[in-house]
Amino acid sequence: MQSFQNTGERFKVLRLIILLLLVSLVFGLIFFGYQGAFSRLMADDYCYAAKGRDLGLFQGFWNIYTTWSGRYSSILLILATEPLVEWLVKVMPTILLLVWLGSLILLVINIQNIFLEKLPHWFGWTLAALVLYLTILIAPNRFQILYWLNGSITYTLPLICL
Repeated sequence: MQSFQNTGERFKVLRLIILLLLVSLVFGLIFFGYQGAFSRLMADDYCYAAKGRDLGLFQGFWNIYTTWSGRYSSILLILATEPLVEWLVKVMPTILLLVWLGSLILLVINIQNIFLEKLPHWFGWTLAALVLYLTILIAPNRFQILYWLNGSITYTLPLICL
């Protein structure tokens, strides 16, 4: 094994390793988004779509809110996107992943700027991608948080907004 002469070479090797990790994580996240292209409407998605189509936005909201579920913000969002539901179900996982990754990058970069000013931003990008990839990977039910439209709006979207 070759020993390194100075810290400049060590930094170059470390930077290369971190950038390779970033590229690997991005490919993993792209794969999760690609799998979302094969998502279909399931379970409650049909019920919400039928209520939205038959009763309209406000009557459908009131009916679902008073007889089925008390989650008013997710009901409104699901019913408001009902005309786009067939397209949205296929792109929602990718949209969620992009927005989630963007918010994590902003969070990590801000924390990095406060506490670790000398680290480059790509280190923060790698850390954010790692957190997101591991979160999706170890989720108890990846299908419910990412590929099921109603579940992703109800459970994952509020987490991203935090």
